[in-house]
Amino acid sequence: MAAYMSRASRQWATFSRVWWLKDARWEIPYEVAPQISRFLEGRHKPIYHPYSDVGDHVVVINARHIAFPEEEWQTYRFIHYTGRPGKQDIVPAIEEHAKDPTYVLARSVYHNMTKNTWRRHKFTRLHVFPDDVLPDDIAANISCMMNRQRPIPRTIDDYTQQELSSFPKLWTPQ
Repeated sequence: MAAYMSRASRQWATFSRVWWLKDARWEIPYEVAPQISRFLEGRHKPIYHPYSDVGDHVVVINARHIAFPEEEWQTYRFIHYTGRPGKQDIVPAIEEHAKDPTYVLARSVYHNMTKNTWRRHKFTRLHVFPDDVLPDDIAANISCMMNRQRPIPRTIDDYTQQELSSFPKLWTPQ
């Protein structure tokens, strides 16, 4: 905090809730979930205590474009049990993602949060959007951006014609 701030404003800035923006494009849900849950619970703040509610809001965009390595879209499964005999549903991640593009990432974050009675309350500060279009009232609140876990790979359309022509040819078409 700056020295010119009054004591009251420094305390307000310490306890205020910050809105963070996270771009989930090409991120693996179970690798990015610890980072997001850390901000939702407030564990990144020096004033954190397990019994105080000091977490921030996290806005996640591009949840439709998350990534899983290799064949994990089929092997990563979600289990839902209703409590009745024979009513356990096991659904692959690809099917859940096709129904709701935000579900896979949101559920990964929920299961990564500290398991206590405040988990549902802290989870309400997570705002997940399938694309990069945000409502105006949420976009106006965003003040910080989280770092990326992995870089976005470039596609063939991202290269210029000069870069493509200078790329070494492995074989020449006949």
